[in-house]
Amino acid sequence: MQGIFDVGNYNCNRNSNGGSFNIAAGATLRIGVQSHSLQTLAHIILQLTSTVEYYGNNQTVIETTYGNLTLSSTSGTVTKTMPNTAMVIAGNFTRWLVLELVLISTAAANITVNKNVTIGASCTFNASSFNHNFKKDFVNNGTFTGSSSTVTFSGVTSNLSGTGTHNFNNLTFTASDITANANTTINVAGNLTTTTTWSIYSYLWWYSYNDWYIQIDTW
Repeated sequence: MQGIFDVGNYNCNRNSNGGSFNIAAGATLRIGVQSHSLQTLAHIILQLTSTVEYYGNNQTVIETTYGNLTLSSTSGTVTKTMPNTAMVIAGNFTRWLVLELVLISTAAANITVNKNVTIGASCTFNASSFNHNFKKDFVNNGTFTGSSSTVTFSGVTSNLSGTGTHNFNNLTFTASDITANANTTINVAGNLTTTTTWSIYSYLWWYSYNDWYIQIDTW
């Protein structure tokens, strides 16, 4: 499939299990139905620069390896149910809304994002109790809730930004030259860990709700 394919509120499935569905590089699949799309297909091939957007209400995100994954909505308070097995997003992971609405998503397994993570205004992402690896920039203008999770930033020159709520539990840096913007406040309720050379600049302050320690393996 190339271009933009919007299935709207209809299911995109086979009558029986089997077959394959291939979204080409640069193409976009938009899904508005609440659930069941693509679930009878034996092979779902999403090229690294393809995009899948779930834009309906209270949807279930299927288990597969994504190129770019976007969660969005245009009405009401919406919940996106994440897969309960570990997932990889090869491109960007984006949550955004049209108008002043509420979008809520909660991790149900480990998530690896190879490029940027974006949380839009009025969007909430709950990391739950899992281990997440973010390899590029983290832009949060909504709410990130760490719960009992561990988030690792592993990309060189990654940047944390946004005016939203950054409530991490355990936070780990495994790459150098990771920075945060001056107007970004980062709260760490658990452990702050680094395995590489790092610096905290005058504009970057770390806050905590509870006792926590900094483990520095290399300075």
